[in-house]
Amino acid sequence: KPAELIAKFIDSKLKSGNKDQKEEELDITLNKVMILFRYVQGKDVFEAFYKKAIPNRSLMGKSASIDSEKSMLSKLKQECGSQFTFKLEGMFKDIDISKSLMTSYREAQIEEQAIDLSVNILTTGYWPTYKPDKSII
Repeated sequence: KPAELIAKFIDSKLKSGNKDQKEEELDITLNKVMILFRYVQGKDVFEAFYKKAIPNRSLMGKSASIDSEKSMLSKLKQECGSQFTFKLEGMFKDIDISKSLMTSYREAQIEEQAIDLSVNILTTGYWPTYKPDKSII
């Protein structure tokens, strides 16, 4: 339970709705959270909840700052090692590649034939999987 609460707290701090904190204040808060994180037993539980929160923030444009996201990732890597953060780093690489490809696409478009399009290229092994929605519309 503590691991889940820490992951949800970090998620709330990294969301774009949390504009009341400056980058420096956010970094101080995340450093304090990492001190607490060191004593948590279920780091795998934390990873599962944190990994499911990243798509909501990054793919839906709800992240306060990509720099803050990467800063948190480096803190986790320092604390738990690169094996722990491998998939999380892959998620952010996918986001960076997608942004780069979309920028290239927009630059290559002809004005008259421009299509408003937003695409994210995601590597299957990095992102959490969800059960397919079987509802019929």
